[in-house]
Amino acid sequence: FRELAPTLPTLTDPNKNLSPITVRSMGGHLNRFFDWCSMEELISGRPIKLLLPSKKLKTVRTAIPTTADRKAVEAKLRAAVKEWESKDYKKKNRTTEAGRFKTLLRVFMLGNYASLRRGEIWSLPLDRIDLEQGKIYISPVDQDGGLSKDGKPIHVKFKPKSGRDDWQPIVGKLRDFLAEDLANRNEDERWFLDKGDGSVWFASPDGITKGIKKILYELGIEGGAIHFSGKPV
Repeated sequence: FRELAPTLPTLTDPNKNLSPITVRSMGGHLNRFFDWCSMEELISGRPIKLLLPSKKLKTVRTAIPTTADRKAVEAKLRAAVKEWESKDYKKKNRTTEAGRFKTLLRVFMLGNYASLRRGEIWSLPLDRIDLEQGKIYISPVDQDGGLSKDGKPIHVKFKPKSGRDDWQPIVGKLRDFLAEDLANRNEDERWFLDKGDGSVWFASPDGITKGIKKILYELGIEGGAIHFSGKPV
């Protein structure tokens, strides 16, 4: 089991193998299941324990997207926003494809040009962006985040990784983007990643990871979902 399981493909991507952590989890479940079968006398004797992969996993350094990669991601997101904004939506849903790509573009712009982390972007209220001073303020957040797509309450809670208030400068291309972006917000919006009704777009920062990873996968780019804040290689 320890040798064979890591060679098996995942259900979502046949080109990827199961990770050691997944194999350990599966093996642990199977061991407990066979122990239960033995106690209930569904099988005779005591089952032999499956040998599991080591807990000590090799640390792999996440690849940082190159300058060309970054330009490709930005171009794809801008093109998608333009394409979907030109479509006429018959149904008035809370969210649209144009809104989804615009939200991902906002994520990219702050990650790439302001070096903000995933949690900082997700929890950023609009009133912490000061174009006049040229600063984005990073400080603790503990607020109602509106409702998710399922109508469930979202609570936005965030503490800076540094443990103290901080800020990042707004410079160059980011200033132009934010000036246009903020000018087109409606009065109900409270978050940088807002649905348009005062609700944060993603129920958790994990939504950012999934959204950006999909774009990277489509472009064939390796690297973390929000590692644009790193130095290009």
